[in-house]
Amino acid sequence: MSRRLIAILLILVAVINTTLAAQADSENSAEGEEEYLPYSHDEFPEWLHQVRRAEIVLIGSFPITMVFTTLSYEGFRLLKSLFQQDGAAGTMAIEFGDFNTNEKIWLLVCGAVLSVAASVVDLILDRLEPESRE
Repeated sequence: MSRRLIAILLILVAVINTTLAAQADSENSAEGEEEYLPYSHDEFPEWLHQVRRAEIVLIGSFPITMVFTTLSYEGFRLLKSLFQQDGAAGTMAIEFGDFNTNEKIWLLVCGAVLSVAASVVDLILDRLEPESRE
């Protein structure tokens, strides 16, 4: 097919899609559907709210723990190579480079464990907070 035919087909699909969407919106507004209401506080059990909060903390803290873990491990590698002599007196071998597969797995596991720990600590503190208010 030529480019002109493909362009005409794409424009035709876009126009039809826009027209059908506008008709569907006007029909839905004419029917008078109920408007959506926000969730009420007692719509879900309390433990489900706590699980959701723990999930948010777990997923949200993972990038932060990965950065912390990676920087800590890079610092460890730097210090190790600074104090490791390569045989010649007074020379130090500083090794920089990419991580191998085992190091990458170790960093991911450490980041995940730290994220789980942050989530559990937040869950414990959240459960202790109402007791301290009373």
